[in-house]
Amino acid sequence: MAGKKVCIVGSGNWGSAIAKIVGSNAARLAHFDPRVTMWVFEEDIGGRKLTEIINTQHENVKYLPGHKLPPNVAVPDVVQAATGADILIFVVPHQFIGKICDQLKGHLKASTIGISLIKGVDEGPNGLKLISEVIGERLGIPMSVLMGANIASEVADEKFCETTIGCKDPAQGQLLKELMQTANFRITVVQEVDTVEICGALKVRGPRGSCGGGAVPRGPSLVSLVHCRVQSVLREPAGGGIHPLPAEPPRTHVSEARAQDRQPLHPSGEKQKLVPLVLRMISRTPSQRGPH
Repeated sequence: MAGKKVCIVGSGNWGSAIAKIVGSNAARLAHFDPRVTMWVFEEDIGGRKLTEIINTQHENVKYLPGHKLPPNVAVPDVVQAATGADILIFVVPHQFIGKICDQLKGHLKASTIGISLIKGVDEGPNGLKLISEVIGERLGIPMSVLMGANIASEVADEKFCETTIGCKDPAQGQLLKELMQTANFRITVVQEVDTVEICGALKVRGPRGSCGGGAVPRGPSLVSLVHCRVQSVLREPAGGGIHPLPAEPPRTHVSEARAQDRQPLHPSGEKQKLVPLVLRMISRTPSQRGPH
């Protein structure tokens, strides 16, 4: 049976860092197609097209220089890149997602699933919506999210980092974890998609204090190590699978909130806009939460 085809929609620094992981994992795991496509917004770099550079040098010299990518195929047309894809990984600036969805609509397989790595919310005439909601509604596909205090360069450098996938379907969550996890990029999967995405939209920051010592991790890497210590005191499910969520999901809060500083919600600040969205999300029943 053919492996699942993966398409990465986006090729900035974060998209390229994820492409490095996904391309390597897809090449070694039999249940994925080793040919990973990546949609690249075409740019001219020193007289050459960025897609040409990526496809020949296997490096995104503009957004992630110094890091070799697996033989992913860079494609300048998003519809062509996504044709036949079983898994779509969305990692573009949130303000472009509407236009991209309009281009993809009607060109996807009925069984396609998506995962958003996009932090932020969409502000339209009817108020705020989570990005996964926007994608799910426009394309009619089930959506998951991946959020964490991750820096693209640190992930690409294979420093120790951790992140959270929110996925309602346990089987899909495990599949996405296998596709995106490495020895140094550790993933926890929970079923509360909204909670994970809202925490990502709040733009969590890592501690900025100096720790001293040349080999001591800093920033998000330090946060990841602290988080793993916290996780170790919580009971893990048998077999290391997905955590079933109680009515109040403490694991989701630990996974996404972490032991970090958080910017306060000032009444005049942009994050205050998220309050109605948060209240709406926590008041909805699962049956009201749409295709994602």
